[in-house]
Parts: sequence; structure tokens; C-alpha cells
Amino acid sequence: MDRREIRLWTSLFLLTALSVAIGLFSSMDQKIAIDPFWRFGNDPVNRILISKGSEKADLTFQSGTWQVGDSLRANSDRISVFLAALARAQGRRYASPEQNDSLVRLVVKEGVRVEIFSGDKRLTEFLAFGNPEKQETWFMKAKGVPVQVAIPGYRTYLFSAFDVDPNRWRDLRVFDFNWRNFSGFKVEFPKDESSSFSIEPADGWFGIPGIAPVDTARINDYLDAVSLLKADEYRTSQGPLLDSLIRVDPTAILSARETSGAIHRLRVFDQGLAMLDDKQVLFFGRSKSGLLLTRKGAFRLKSN
Repeated sequence: MDRREIRLWTSLFLLTALSVAIGLFSSMDQKIAIDPFWRFGNDPVNRILISKGSEKADLTFQSGTWQVGDSLRANSDRISVFLAALARAQGRRYASPEQNDSLVRLVVKEGVRVEIFSGDKRLTEFLAFGNPEKQETWFMKAKGVPVQVAIPGYRTYLFSAFDVDPNRWRDLRVFDFNWRNFSGFKVEFPKDESSSFSIEPADGWFGIPGIAPVDTARINDYLDAVSLLKADEYRTSQGPLLDSLIRVDPTAILSARETSGAIHRLRVFDQGLAMLDDKQVLFFGRSKSGLLLTRKGAFRLKSN
């Protein structure tokens, strides 16, 4: 075999090897292509169910608003962010063969089930899990292989959005009623009765019995702020915390009255804790203590 033939055979061998390599890489790409099974397409979403055992957050879109359960208004902004995060999440890799079995057990045991619906049609269903270090989020279809997911360009711990506590999904507004039906407001300080006051309709305006002249502009600003008051957090009402608060005298009691006679009562305690309608524990940051503890004298009109 002369040199010319050797060069030809060498070139043929290299081309063949290159073709095989390209085929192998193409095959590998096909194998690692990740199915984004968590995506829900373009159908309108009107129900999100996140559950773990007996715990669940059931979110439904009814009459133009999102609700938690049967009657509580949901935080629509949080739901929009949640759906947008799912739409943008991308699979990074499948679990390796070495970690697959142990990871599947963790996802099944510690993860939450996510179901998204459009009417009666289930758009997607999968399990979601986050590692204890809060660094990785994994999605898995039933009897599938776990997929590590993330939002490109963000270091957000995606699993933190998958909360089964319905209180985490509630609208944080405290006095959540139609304020067109507002008929009066009362603030009581059990240990300082002289600072207690009520706001009542008076000649087309609102006044405070026992104060004259009264700063009507301050009353309007106060009512606006109270109507928009939001808790920093709704806490699960079960357990010893609720029982202990019921037995403790509050620092202040704020009561909003509707024309129907319905009363929404907020009991305010120390350390930012409060209780709404004797059944829901709330937490407020320090920045809201001034509003919650406003006293009668603040509405007296100051002379120039």
C-alpha cells in the first residue's frame, strides 16, 4: 500500500469516526431533551390546587377574582407571579442514575402535588420538591424521573412559591368588605379609655363624639388608611397561639361596622400580633403600629 492509499484510508477513517461522533452527540442531545411537563399552554387557568396529605391550598377564579377556598379573597398578584414562574421555568437536568432512587423517594414523601385546571380540564399535574438547603427545586411526573428546574437569569428558590398553607395565599387586606357599605368605626383602648373614640356620620361628614372642633381631613386620611390596611402575614389559626390570645386583654380593639350591622373586629396585641374576628391570627410589622394605635387626641383640630 503506497503513501497515497494510506492517506486515503486515513481520511476515510477520520470521516467515519467524525460521523459516528456526530451521531452519538445527536443521540445524546435527544436523550437529554427535557419535556416541560409543568407547562399549561394557552388555556385560561381558573383553578390551582397545591396539596400535601390533608393540607391543601385550593385557589379558584370566580366572578373575576381569585379566591382561597370557598370565600376568602386571594392575593391575585402572588398567583400571577406563581403562574408566570411556572411558564418561565426551564429544566436544567434529569436526576443522575446514582441519585434517582433516593431523590424519587424524597419527592414522593416531602414534595407537594400541583394540579392546574381550565374548567374541568386538568392542564398539568406533577410533584414539586425543594432540597433542605433551599438551593434546588425538582419537578417530577408520576412514575417519572425528577427534573431540576430553575428560571434562567434568576437565583430564586422556586419551591418557596409552592405553599400548601391557604393563609399564605390570602389577600393581606384586613377589613375586606365593600367600604361603600361602611357606617362607622370604633377604637377601644381597654387600659386607657380616655383615648378610645368612634367615628360616626354627622351632617354628611364623619365626626368623633366628644371632639370639637374635629379635624375632618385627618379623619378621612385615617379611614382611607384603615380601609387599605394589610397584614404582613396571616398565621395558621390552630394551636396554642390562638387559644392564648383569646385569654389575653388586647392593647386596642378596632371595629368596622357595615350598614347591614355586620361588624369586623381586630384585636391588637403586643409584638405585632393581632386577631381578626376571634378566629384568625395576623402579624403586623412595626411600621403599622402608629396607625393601629391612633388615639382620640390625634383628631382634635389644632388652632393656628
